[in-house]
Amino acid sequence: MLVQPLNLSITKPFKSMLCDILEELLDQYEDTHHQSLQEIQKSNTSAIAKCWVLVTQVVGQVWDQFCLKHQELIVETFHKLGLTLTIDGSSDGELSVKGIDLSLLETGD
Repeated sequence: MLVQPLNLSITKPFKSMLCDILEELLDQYEDTHHQSLQEIQKSNTSAIAKCWVLVTQVVGQVWDQFCLKHQELIVETFHKLGLTLTIDGSSDGELSVKGIDLSLLETGD
């Protein structure tokens, strides 16, 4: 897959950071409500809805933290994929496609 570097460089560490923070917050939620998530799910659908809202908010917060912590990694990965190259063709020499000899690539108009 051509965009696998995103999965390895960005998605994996982002998911790890997200899981750590979510686990901590969900543990706090369970402690506060004195029920496990399974018990809450069986008895209270509005509580589950609140958990989903919490998860959505946390994803945004974790992405902000991840971007601050790993800005250089994100920029480097997107550049490596060719997603940040200029559209005028002046950076076409930086293109890299796994498994294809660069001399065979025809770029330009």
